[in-house]
Order: sequence, then structure tokens, then C-alpha cells
Amino acid sequence: MSRACILAIGLVVLLSVSSLYGCGGETGVEEKPSEQVSARIQQFLVNQWVDISFRNATYSAQNPMQVESRGTGIGHYMVEGWEMRHEMGVMAAAVEGYEYLLILLRVKGDSGNPQTKGPIGPLVHPAYFEETGTNPSPRFVLFDAQGNQYQQRTSISWAAANATGRENLTSIEFSDSREHLTTVAFQIPEAAEGLRLRVQVREDKEWVDAGEWPLQS
Repeated sequence: MSRACILAIGLVVLLSVSSLYGCGGETGVEEKPSEQVSARIQQFLVNQWVDISFRNATYSAQNPMQVESRGTGIGHYMVEGWEMRHEMGVMAAAVEGYEYLLILLRVKGDSGNPQTKGPIGPLVHPAYFEETGTNPSPRFVLFDAQGNQYQQRTSISWAAANATGRENLTSIEFSDSREHLTTVAFQIPEAAEGLRLRVQVREDKEWVDAGEWPLQS
């Protein structure tokens, strides 16, 4: 058998194996999480209290940049319901093709959480139900049926709090065990369907799903 014939046969075999195992190349199809992955996220019910644990850090009163200890805090959340609005004043003006989804919440801190007060500000972070930075509070993210993700915007949530007469999340402390009425809001396309509100906590520099409320089937 000639050398050229042997090389040709080898090439055919190589191409067959590559095709069988999917080697070498992109399909061009963007993979999305399967429904099985979504189903593993804990499901919460509307009008039911849920407890969300999160990591916190206590800083030195003498040196606000120095962490003295790390621990775990807890926040209590209830989704009462939701409503749609087309505008909520200057901070959330009407935009063609979009609307605002307002999530109506009840929240409570916990008496077991460390007190946040210090001589020049909070010693424990996160101190408030909405706080960013190195030690952020749990956050809300909205998903639709297509897997699109919508981030909460503080300015829109402020507008929603003013429009509904509720408190702003940024002013409610985790050390306050009283019940507070508040809201978070998202700007979404009018055609969005299958909405799910998910709460996430920060762990090891990554956001981890703590559970979700199905808002639409």
C-alpha cells in the first residue's frame, strides 16, 4: 500500500473520531441553565416569612479599616405582592416599551444580630438591608422565562418607596427587629414573562442563590 493511501485512510479515521466525540469547534448555540438547575433553587411562597443568612464583619472602633471578627447575620423577608407602573416621577420616568415592577416587601432585622453603632458610624457590615461594598447585604435579582437578568437599581427603588409611601431599604438596619414595609423595583420590558425574584448572598467573592419567589407561571 502506498504512503499516500495510508495517509488518506488515517485522515478519514481521525475525522470520524472527532465527529463522534464533538472535538474541535463551537456549536454557535449559547447554552442556558436547564430547568433542573433552576428547580434546585429553594422556592419561597408569597406572604410567608423566610430567613436569609449572610456573612458579616465587625470592624475595630479605633481603626475602622481593621476587621476584628467575622460572623453570620440573619434577615427576615416577606414578599407581599407586586404591581406594575409606567412611571414614578423624575427618578423613574416613563420609557416607551418598558414598565416598572415594584416588589412589595416586609422585612425585619434580628435581635441576635450584632449592634451596628460605633463612634463614627456602623461597626458591623452589612449594617443595612441594602448595602454595597466589601461586605454587601443580600441582593435581589429578577429573571424572566428566557433567562434574562434584571438588576435592582437603587434610584428606581427610591422612587418606588416614595410612590408607595414605604421605607427605603437603605435606612433599615439588620439590628432592628421591628417590622418594616419597603419595596424594591426593576425596569423591565413590557413583554417580559415568567418572572422570578431571586435573593442572593455574597460568599467568597461570589454571589450565591439563596432562594426565589415565582411571580408568574
